Amino acid sequence: SLPNGTEQAGLGNYVVIQHGARLRDEPTREWRYVYSIYAHLAYASVPVAIGSGVTTSTRIGQVDDTGRSDGDHLHLQINTHLLANCNLACLDYSTTSRNPELWLKPLSAKGTVTGRYADSSGNPIPNVFIWFSRSDGASAKDDSIFQHTQNYSHASLNRDSFLLETWATTDVKPGTYTLIARDAYGTELTRWTSVGVSAGKTTYVNMESLRYRFLPDVRLDYGSWNSEVIVRNDGPTSARVRVWTLDQDGTAAGEQDHPGLPPKAIWAPSVQGSGSMIVASTQDVSAVTVNHNAPYFETYAYTGIPEWSPSGIGSAPTLYLPSALNNYYGWSTDVFVQNTTADSVTVTARYYDSAGNLRPNSPSVSLAPYDWGYITRDPWLGWGRLETSPQRDIAAVVSHYMSPGNAFMAYSVAERSGPAAYLPSLLKNYYYWTSAYTMANTTTSTSVETIYFRPGGSIAHGLNAYASVDGYLGNVTDPAVLPQPPASYSGAGAIFRTAGGGQIVAAGQHSQVRPTPDGGTQTVTAMGMHGLLTGAASVNVPFFRDNATWTGSLTIQNMGSTTSRVTVRCYNPDGTRNGGDILRDIAANYSVELLSTAHGGPLPQFAGSIEISSSLAPVGATVQQSVNDDNAYGYAVP
Repeated sequence: SLPNGTEQAGLGNYVVIQHGARLRDEPTREWRYVYSIYAHLAYASVPVAIGSGVTTSTRIGQVDDTGRSDGDHLHLQINTHLLANCNLACLDYSTTSRNPELWLKPLSAKGTVTGRYADSSGNPIPNVFIWFSRSDGASAKDDSIFQHTQNYSHASLNRDSFLLETWATTDVKPGTYTLIARDAYGTELTRWTSVGVSAGKTTYVNMESLRYRFLPDVRLDYGSWNSEVIVRNDGPTSARVRVWTLDQDGTAAGEQDHPGLPPKAIWAPSVQGSGSMIVASTQDVSAVTVNHNAPYFETYAYTGIPEWSPSGIGSAPTLYLPSALNNYYGWSTDVFVQNTTADSVTVTARYYDSAGNLRPNSPSVSLAPYDWGYITRDPWLGWGRLETSPQRDIAAVVSHYMSPGNAFMAYSVAERSGPAAYLPSLLKNYYYWTSAYTMANTTTSTSVETIYFRPGGSIAHGLNAYASVDGYLGNVTDPAVLPQPPASYSGAGAIFRTAGGGQIVAAGQHSQVRPTPDGGTQTVTAMGMHGLLTGAASVNVPFFRDNATWTGSLTIQNMGSTTSRVTVRCYNPDGTRNGGDILRDIAANYSVELLSTAHGGPLPQFAGSIEISSSLAPVGATVQQSVNDDNAYGYAVP
């Protein structure tokens, strides 16, 4: 302590304590002395002298507002230094200070939470707020006003050399939280679920160091099936990308690294086994898996599953399957599940028929860490929910296939339901293509859902609790499902909750049905796409191709309430531009389909990726690819 009445650096009257324990600095492996500074103390209130020994029960001063202060409060500062017996001049806060929140013992029966949300260089992203939300609605602290803490504002703030945190807060009530990162305008950037806080402990949440995409179904010479995986760097700078292929028992079959994938470039890592795949990157990435059964002209695709996305597609402890079939007009379903955590988990499927009745069969599968599994099904038509015990994040893909025949389609499974779902592409008798849609009410509330066709009419469906409906846009004569779109139709579908409190998930399926010589019809090929809960201001398509073999189309839907100018940019595999901007004005809830120049459209004939940005409204997209009209796949872009 300095003599009473001493002021320095605006701290007023203060005390510096050198602690007995030292701290190891991880980057330099040096042991540093730890100092705590208590400032703005009342004059003539410090009973200790320089060099005095103190313990946790020693009184060292009285709170006041001496120095540069706007009111009575205690300024607590933590510093570390290589030298012993430092005074304040030695402890330059700009280079030696640490966040004191990490050094405070929480109040009784409370915990500390800290984490990291940084850019690709490891620097904290400014103007980001970390919001705390509990499922029971309780506040995170005794002070009911507390809702969030703030990310560090600039890179010069000193962080713990081991944690490298960018935010911290203490005195958090024990419980399970969802942490949501929002910008200064309240826009959600990302979220982390199932964050547990325990009394007397520090919970660390690594929020950004790696971005993950999960691929629950990849194949290498599995029968005659093989997978094609494409990864795109959606970030502003080069990305380090690592890919693990995992066998069906969760063991590693191979690992690959890309040390510097350029912005907007794509990479096709080789699949090194049959099971699942994990993509980890220092930048935001998107991915798609295309599974080919070459001898039989069978193909299906699904988008790589993020940890979370506004569209509803992501990994979570509970997942929703909008549509699952078995022996339904020749269609059956496979459900592939990937454990995305380092803990063992049991996954149980709860199946509901279209009336909302829980089916008696609830099959389950036990998964080791990062394991892959297959969920069985029973003869039914309806929807399903995957639950985990203990609650751990999983990712899943649903694959529909027709037997006999060679029609396959798949979609990535949703982590959430919502009050609306969008289907950017719906077809009816359109070059032999016709769509079906499935919608499920995931709640105990009865609701009325209306699907609006843009352009076209609408169909209203009343859905009881847990009920579902399967609609077909073909030659339907049942007046209960009229009006329908025109006889030949290519447009968009938007499903809205119009009454009741139901939450829904949805999926769309395209089937190409051609006449046969005997006067019947045959489903030649098909593609499936998950309904999107909402869109985004920018959407990235990881892979698109239109060449001598493949024909591609891109459908973009405006999911907002006003007309929006949409800009489409195409990129070569190395991230360079291919062609100029393509501009389209899209009315609210409408969609546009873009083809390549070879088919009368504006897109170049190329293989690469596409960026879509919207000026005034969120948008979503689907990709459709076909070969010779008898082999096709499609996927929705979350």
